[in-house]
Amino acid sequence: MFSRWLKLTSLAAFVALALTGCFGPGPHPTSGPGAVPAGLYHLFGYDTCSVTAFAAGGGETHGVNPAPLPGNIDLAYYGPLYFEVQAGDATVDNEGCLLRLADSVWDRKFSPELNGPFGNGMYRVGVEVAPGTYRTGGAGILGFCDWSRLSSFNGDPSSVIQSGHVYNTAGSGNTDTVTVAPTDVGFSSTGCGGWTKIG
Repeated sequence: MFSRWLKLTSLAAFVALALTGCFGPGPHPTSGPGAVPAGLYHLFGYDTCSVTAFAAGGGETHGVNPAPLPGNIDLAYYGPLYFEVQAGDATVDNEGCLLRLADSVWDRKFSPELNGPFGNGMYRVGVEVAPGTYRTGGAGILGFCDWSRLSSFNGDPSSVIQSGHVYNTAGSGNTDTVTVAPTDVGFSSTGCGGWTKIG
């Protein structure tokens, strides 16, 4: 009786996860019970986490893996992330994250004010970041600022439309400016001091 109850409880949990589009840590198949279906997922509210997709043969296809940083500053340095589970992925290994299907009941947007500012992370253009020209105050916590305009969140280098890098030493005052186009899918910013819309 107990084992039957346990099976029913597990099945109910899998159904609930599938219906809400929210998946916790561990390996997940992309089909069958407990599957993580193909689609765009949002990762936020973590300390450190990584997500890796694997092909049917076991080879890694793509992933997001923010490097551990000193202290508890990963969220401030990396911000919210997006991860795309693709049709060809067989399994997804989730370490320390909570995958929320984008636009599901578990998702939330990080919409900046009309003229910014917004911080580090991956953002959807036209949903969380408006097209326009933005300026960063320069590198933040660790002295490095990297940004990219993206054509997708698939993790492939070919999805980078344009990228930039700012290195700040104490008092250097280095800044950077980028124009986010309406046709861009996403914008990614790591280690920057925040972005303000200037045009």
